[in-house]
Amino acid sequence: MNRILLKGACLAAGVALFATPAQADRRTSLAGNDLIQDADDVFLFPQALHTYQNRLTLDLGMAEGSGGGLFSMGNDTMTFGAAMHRGPQEQLIVGWGSPDGSSARNREQDGQSGFGLALPGAAGVGGAPIENIDLLFGMKISDALGLGLRLGVGRGMAWSETEVPDGDGTRTDTTYDNQNAINLRLGASYKSGSLHVDNAIHVVALSGAKVVDGKNTVNASDTHFGLSTRGYLNISKGFDVGAVLGFNSGSGWAVNNADPDTEVTSIWTDTNVTIGAGPRVQIDDGPLVAAYAVINYNAAFNDPDTYQDSTDDTSTENDTVIPGLRMSAEYKVKPWITTRVGMEYNFTNDADYGFAGGNSVNTIAYASDFGWNAGMGFNFDKLQIDATLNHGSLYFLWQDAPFAMVSATYSFGAPKGSSSRRPSRRSERSERSERIDREAPSEPAEEAPAEQPVDNDDDF
Repeated sequence: MNRILLKGACLAAGVALFATPAQADRRTSLAGNDLIQDADDVFLFPQALHTYQNRLTLDLGMAEGSGGGLFSMGNDTMTFGAAMHRGPQEQLIVGWGSPDGSSARNREQDGQSGFGLALPGAAGVGGAPIENIDLLFGMKISDALGLGLRLGVGRGMAWSETEVPDGDGTRTDTTYDNQNAINLRLGASYKSGSLHVDNAIHVVALSGAKVVDGKNTVNASDTHFGLSTRGYLNISKGFDVGAVLGFNSGSGWAVNNADPDTEVTSIWTDTNVTIGAGPRVQIDDGPLVAAYAVINYNAAFNDPDTYQDSTDDTSTENDTVIPGLRMSAEYKVKPWITTRVGMEYNFTNDADYGFAGGNSVNTIAYASDFGWNAGMGFNFDKLQIDATLNHGSLYFLWQDAPFAMVSATYSFGAPKGSSSRRPSRRSERSERSERIDREAPSEPAEEAPAEQPVDNDDDF
């Protein structure tokens, strides 16, 4: 045991030395594939926290806006967790789609499966909040039903106070931008027979203000609500059909009264819909392969001045992704090493309509995007190291660090007083045939991280 931990610690240190700043990376190595379950699901579906309990994950990042951590502890009934982040949580519904309709292949690079907590630039408010704390809760109601809750809070501010001449004396000039945000997500999972469905609804409320020379000049507010769903239908041993569905709708306003004679009110709306489906296959101990196609639609409207006598400057943006394709594979070369790779392609129709100075301006453009990622995972008893490769390292250019992202997860088992026990070999085999992405019983299971693995020191 001690030798395994020592090897894992040495490997973690070595990987960290050769890694650029990062956040958790298994899903990024798989090009953001949503049909492959992962511990980062807890931010999208908080009920998954009860599955990934009794773990500490540290995302190694050394630059501004990168890195974070997740801690969870629980028993057979419920699990509590907390997360901290250095970067904003910008991942949208079901891992596909952003306010401009683009995809999110480098998911953890943008944020860990959260929702962007920042007022649009149209609000005229700076100091965007960072969602630096998440409180999470998951519980098991029955063998078929699980519930979860996520509460994220964020605050941002840019503040200055300056003494300036004022006649024979001085006065204080106070200027600041600030934003506050709350991210609330409720989730429920249902499992029965060959059907498994994960659901979550979210509400994100943002508010902000701008003060110049001690006077409030801008007030702004933005509210989003939406739904995320992921489901699997088991067709036969080792073969599932998976589907994803996401919906988000938001609207906001900003009042700029910097000049009392020309108060300006801006309004905006944004709607995003994603739907996709595809197969997920794993036969016995072979590679896990998942692929799916999506359609994504994003529509945004902005009116910078609602005053009826103002010049028409309204704009409407419509981005449609048809098709979007994502395919990924994960293979355990040895019980202690796993390789991963993923690819994505999307074709976007970008149609913008509106007015500038009262004149009609309409544009249509086509755009496509292709990308791939690859990575590795290392298992040492209770320690898991995951790393996503920099593309240049595969070409032996070595212009950058070999690894773009690194994370370390330590599973510390069930807490004292818990009645949880390691399932039998027969039970484990049954579960693997039912949920095809379960880990081998000889190492920490992604689907059951609190279980004690068999010591496989000789395999190293």
